[in-house]
Amino acid sequence: MEPRRLEDRGKLLKTFKEPSSDDWKPHQDQRARSQVQHTGQQKEERVLRLRTVNSVQENILAAAKHELSVDQPVTQAAMLDRRSSSHEHAPSCRPSWSRKRRKRSADHETVNQLVARHEEEFDRFCLGFLLDIHIVFNSRLIRIQLVVWVDPLDGTKEYTEGLLDNVTVLIGIAYEGKAIAGIINQPYYNYENNEKQQLREHRNEAKAGPDAVLGRTIWGVLGLGAFGFQLKEVPTGKHIITTTRSHSNKLVTDCVTAMNPDVVLRVGGAGNKIIQLIEGKASAYVFASPGCKKWDTCAPEVILHAVGGKLTDIHGNVLQYHKDVKHLNSAGVLATLRNYDYYASRVPDSVKNALVP
Repeated sequence: MEPRRLEDRGKLLKTFKEPSSDDWKPHQDQRARSQVQHTGQQKEERVLRLRTVNSVQENILAAAKHELSVDQPVTQAAMLDRRSSSHEHAPSCRPSWSRKRRKRSADHETVNQLVARHEEEFDRFCLGFLLDIHIVFNSRLIRIQLVVWVDPLDGTKEYTEGLLDNVTVLIGIAYEGKAIAGIINQPYYNYENNEKQQLREHRNEAKAGPDAVLGRTIWGVLGLGAFGFQLKEVPTGKHIITTTRSHSNKLVTDCVTAMNPDVVLRVGGAGNKIIQLIEGKASAYVFASPGCKKWDTCAPEVILHAVGGKLTDIHGNVLQYHKDVKHLNSAGVLATLRNYDYYASRVPDSVKNALVP
């Protein structure tokens, strides 16, 4: 559309101000107000507005203001335009998230309420639900009951703060109370990779390839193995503890200190912490607090066990995943890839006495 000339705008504004004009248009009203605020203007000019309560026009204006308010923090901040690549969207959101969400972070329940389409779906989020499977084997009908534990957003607080590398999606499957299969999806894996930054800087020359992939999926089955990552171990004699970033307390601090760590990594997400163990970034995951739930540990436990690791509560008890089991891991979590006995032996009695299974 060809831009309007100055004289055209003047005629339109004059028509708009005619007493016989009863068609109130919100955007023209805003334009009229902006027209009287010229630099160097000396004469007083007034814009009179006739407003009614709960009118259609007022609703239109409210909707327009909402769209404008969403544009900067969402469309512009996230670079949701045709010129930007998908790899630029997530990191560009980070400053906006961290600035607006620093004082208040949503918990699991709040996020689930936001994304659930109806009450039944909300009830299913972050819960263990039963799969009743019937198969035919040697002409016999066999019934198998599996319990599926799902956490659609592990690392909720970190997600709201823009720490996207901490975020995972967890799906764990249990049979007769034992975790047997698990999936950890890292949707934002590699989003801060240096090579990705080079692609962002030279996106006109970038070609699709292995290095341009954002996100990954790690999965495992007991007796079969774990896949989607490169197994690594912390150097012998090195004690690197990974623990909670946002839910620490005296029990957690005392337990971590008792491990005599060389390094302490405080990160978000149970799935993310197990990934640190299997990729050689940490030697033990210590969480001496009743904070995480069954949906946080079911899938990660399978993947860790599939490569020879171990995950229990602070007392050394194996976690159960029956459909009727209590959701809270009330006695905390202790997990290692190797040397489980060393870390288990260093848990203080005061911590054990405070955490009841």
